Amino acid sequence: MQVLTKGIELETDGFTEIIDITPHVIRILQESKFKEGQVTVFGIGSTTGITTWSLNLVW
Repeated sequence: MQVLTKGIELETDGFTEIIDITPHVIRILQESKFKEGQVTVFGIGSTTGITTWSLNLVW
């Protein structure tokens, strides 16, 4: 089993700022050339929070 560890550094202005990390994760996955697997995301910091946001658009 192959394991890839990458980091993303982000700075915020605080005060409930929300940053979409999806493009960063997608870029890392595309560069990895992996065809399947799982991604684990975690944040370091006393006020860091990570959540999911489902945006279901009906066209």
